[in-house]
Amino acid sequence: MSEIHVVSTARGEVEFRSYGTGTPVLVFHGGQSNCNEQSYTPIFDPARFRLLVPSRPGYGGTPLAENGTVSATADLFASLLDLLEIERALAVCASLGGRGAVEFAARHSDRTLGLALGSAVTGSWLTPTEIARNSRLFAPGREARVWATVRGAFRVAPTMMARTLLRQFTTVPIKRLARTDLEVLRAKVRSLRSHYGFAADLAQVLPEESLRAVVSPTLIQHSAYDNSVPVAHAERAKALIGGAQLTVYDNDWGHLLFHGPGSAQPIAGLIAFAESL
Repeated sequence: MSEIHVVSTARGEVEFRSYGTGTPVLVFHGGQSNCNEQSYTPIFDPARFRLLVPSRPGYGGTPLAENGTVSATADLFASLLDLLEIERALAVCASLGGRGAVEFAARHSDRTLGLALGSAVTGSWLTPTEIARNSRLFAPGREARVWATVRGAFRVAPTMMARTLLRQFTTVPIKRLARTDLEVLRAKVRSLRSHYGFAADLAQVLPEESLRAVVSPTLIQHSAYDNSVPVAHAERAKALIGGAQLTVYDNDWGHLLFHGPGSAQPIAGLIAFAESL
C-alpha cells in the first residue's frame, strides 16, 4: 500500500510517499509535481523494490525554507534516508528533478546504488525571457488558479487539451488518442501544482563539476522527439559522467518517456538497469 508521510529530518521537514519493499528507489520528481507522482509506480515491482517519492523543496508538503538549491535538496534527501535507516538507494529522476538527482549522486556517492536520468535537465534549460514568463505565470498565489483553469478545461474538452499538452512535450504530430491515453494525461494534470518549487527550479543551476563527480553506474534515457528538454542535455550528461550509458528512443510522447506509444522500451531499459545493480 502507498502511504504519504511528513517527517522531520536533520535538514528539515520532508513529505514523501512510500510504496513496496525491497531495493530502495529514491525518486526526484519533475517540475510541477510532488510525492503523488505516479510515473514510476507501475514500473517497479513492489515485491522487489521500495519506491520512495519525496516532494522536492517547495512542492507539496515539503517547505522550501533554506533548501532551494540542488545541493540542499540532495542533502535533505540524504537526511531522509538517514531517518529511514536506508543505507543506499537507486536515484531516479524525471525532467527538472535531474539536477537534484545528479547532485545527490555527486555529493553522496556512498548512498547511491545507481543513477537513472529520464528526460532530465542537466544544463541550461530556458532563455531569460522564458524564465521571466514562467516566473510570472506560475508565481506562488497565481499558479493554483492556472492549474485549476487547466483542469477545468480538461473536463470540458479532454481531447483538445490532451493534444495541447502533448505539443509541449513532443515533436511528433499526435493524430489519434485512445480513451486510455486521455485518462493517463488527465490523471497527470490532476496532480500538478507549482507551489513555491517551480520558481525555485527556474533559478537553479547544475555545475559541470557535479556531473563529473558522479561515480555511480549511470543510465541516461531520453527521447529524440523531446520538445521540452532537448536531447543535448542527455548528451552533456553522457560526456561528463564517466562510464554513463545513453539510450535515445523514438517514443511518440517525447518528454513523457514512460507513457504512451513506444514507452515499453525505456521502461524495460530502466528495469534492466535497476536489476543489474
